[in-house]
Amino acid sequence: MGYFKRKLDRGHSRRLVRGLNDAAVDGKAWEAIPGRPPRAHTFVRFSARDQHQESGRRRGIFAAAYDLLEAEETDPIQAKAVDDALEWFRHELPIPELRDARAIFLFRTEATACMRHIWTLVHALREAGVWVEMQTVPRPGRIVYQDAHQIAVLPWADAGEL
Repeated sequence: MGYFKRKLDRGHSRRLVRGLNDAAVDGKAWEAIPGRPPRAHTFVRFSARDQHQESGRRRGIFAAAYDLLEAEETDPIQAKAVDDALEWFRHELPIPELRDARAIFLFRTEATACMRHIWTLVHALREAGVWVEMQTVPRPGRIVYQDAHQIAVLPWADAGEL
C-alpha cells in the first residue's frame, strides 16, 4: 500500500529547515564586533570573511592574523600590535593534534583571561584593516576536542554560516 504515500520533497524540506534556522537567529548569523564580550555562557567564533580550504567554513581569527603577519605590505606598527596580541596565545592556548581537518575552533565565554586577550587581538586586527566577525553559538556541533579555553567541533550539517 506504499503507492498512496506522498513523495518526500527533499528540496522543500531543506528550505524549511534553513528558514527555521535563520529565524532562530533573526536571519543574522554574523554580526559586527561589539565593544565588549557576550555576557551569556556560550561559545564564540571569530572569523574573517574568506573560506578555509579544508573545512569549507570561514577562516578563523588566527589564520587571518598569521596571514597578515606574513604579508609584505603590512604596516610594521600594525604587525607589531598583532604579534604582541598573539604572544599570550602562543604560551597559554594548547594546539591540539586533530585527525579531522574539517574541525573548527570556538572560544568558551567563561574563559575570562582568554576572552580578554582575544578581544585585544580582534581590535589589533581591526586596526590593521582585517574584517573580523563574531558569532555566538550555544550548540555548534559535535565536540572533538575541548580544554579550559576552547572547543573544536565538527559543525552540524545545518550550521550553514558557522
